[in-house]
Amino acid sequence: MSREDLSNLLGALIPFAQQVLTERGSFPPFAGTMDTQGQVRGFAAKPEAEGLPPAELVELLVESLREAAQRGECRAGAICCDVLVAKEAEGEKVSAIAISLESADGTSMECFMPYKKNEAGAYDYEEIFGGLVPPRIFVPAS
Repeated sequence: MSREDLSNLLGALIPFAQQVLTERGSFPPFAGTMDTQGQVRGFAAKPEAEGLPPAELVELLVESLREAAQRGECRAGAICCDVLVAKEAEGEKVSAIAISLESADGTSMECFMPYKKNEAGAYDYEEIFGGLVPPRIFVPAS
């Protein structure tokens, strides 16, 4: 079920990120969860987090998702942000939608969808790439 959950989260968050990117030219970090019933839900940081640097906002989202996971409120979580990433070792950095995805079974991955604005002002997206990473949300309570 976890691969399906992560695929559903990815399928919900990517279009939202693309929509905001088209409307605003960038987007702040945001998150989503899959609840215990299998529904994808948006997950925002607390209002007092508005205006924080993206890296700090990501950390707050991780902490909030971790707390939700420990309370048993979700079976998968994801954080999406606008980043620069090297597609190849020592390669030029490109803009990308980054999504960190985790499920309660321990699967944890980070995916990137490079993009660039074309001459018409629309965005062109490349294929998603990524791999497994250590979990940050579904970790034992300390």
